[in-house]
Amino acid sequence: MKFKLLLGLFMSFPFLAFCQSPEFVNINIQITSDMVKAQKGTYQIIIYDSKFTPAFTTDILYFVEQNRKPAEDVTLLIAENVVLFIPSRSAISKPDFQPLEEIGH
Repeated sequence: MKFKLLLGLFMSFPFLAFCQSPEFVNINIQITSDMVKAQKGTYQIIIYDSKFTPAFTTDILYFVEQNRKPAEDVTLLIAENVVLFIPSRSAISKPDFQPLEEIGH
């Protein structure tokens, strides 16, 4: 009986190795010269677990502008339970655009 159980565990191991975990975005930027920083209120970090507060460097401000699209909002998973929302250039340039809170829940 122990042999069958042990054999079953070893047979299932390769399948567990191929399970996909969510891929997070790499926000580390090495060279920031000639890059534009996002302005406060033009992006939002949404945290789904209120007990968790991630720390971010200023790299995220450059990353936001790098990934902002002209007419399409962008949503990126940047950590477990943390999403980055980047409104499009056209959305933030509208006169009725309301600045976003930097951290949303």
